[in-house]
Amino acid sequence: MTIVIDTATSHQFSLYCKTFSRDLAAFTQLVDSVVRHNVDGIPFIVSVPAHERSLYSRKYGGSITSLIADEDVLGDYSIGALSTLKGWMAQQVVKLEYGRTMATPYCLVLDSDFYFLRDFRQSDFRDRDGNVMFVATQMAHGFAPQNERYLKWLRGEETATPIRPRRLEGDAPRIPRLWRMLNRLGLDRRRAMTKLSRIERLFGGDVPSANFMPGPIFHSAICRAFHEQFIKPQELSYVELIQYAPWEAVWLGNYALRFSQEIKTCCEPCEPFFLHFGSLSEVERARQHGIRHQDIARRYLGVAMAATHYEQLSFEEVLP
Repeated sequence: MTIVIDTATSHQFSLYCKTFSRDLAAFTQLVDSVVRHNVDGIPFIVSVPAHERSLYSRKYGGSITSLIADEDVLGDYSIGALSTLKGWMAQQVVKLEYGRTMATPYCLVLDSDFYFLRDFRQSDFRDRDGNVMFVATQMAHGFAPQNERYLKWLRGEETATPIRPRRLEGDAPRIPRLWRMLNRLGLDRRRAMTKLSRIERLFGGDVPSANFMPGPIFHSAICRAFHEQFIKPQELSYVELIQYAPWEAVWLGNYALRFSQEIKTCCEPCEPFFLHFGSLSEVERARQHGIRHQDIARRYLGVAMAATHYEQLSFEEVLP
């Protein structure tokens, strides 16, 4: 199915968040920040499990442009088909399906534990020619005090090295048949996060190692092309894709840099719009370096807190 926005205005760009009730506190913070800083009124689309729609409608109805059920996004998939995946992996399948059918040609993908620090407009996500950008960077955007170059960039003393796509001819690569057989027998027991390097090795090509998160921008044309040129020829499911390796943005990004005509000719790779804190120790180190919200806001639109790992939703909460 194709998701539509129930408004009278046609939009090219939107915000999208896949969430569920366990992340309610973090999501409330995200919603409050969107309401406060969304100057252009960019549509905010949220998907949740069907049985939680009424809860979100009651609590956030006036702040969300469109509230949809995960089951509607998944289409041919069933929620049962995701039962083999952990929750953080299952949501990646929902995001990939949403990318193919989304309501606007482009969307900024948010997680529940993101929040905006300053006003943002559609122009923030477009390059000098007015084209919507694509998050792809050689720099890891988690706070890294040991990386002097990153600190200089954060302070505005250095520019980032742009990443350039390289259009490859021929068919996209294929996930090894042997792995698919072993996976169906339950014999791939590697931890999910140790599988991430598989994606870059699979695609290869003369493209520098790149990061595509936090907060990727989905281009519907790229999402559909990835499905048609990579998923369908292998008769592969998104469940198998994420079992082979996470994350959805890394799959789309590596494909786009090498095989997408759109990213080659119509959009410019850019740095992420959010600074990621993966642990409380990273928050503590940033604060020890004198970093505050106003410092982060000079380079980013907001913060990604990975709040499922600890009981702190905001970077500037008082630490225990």
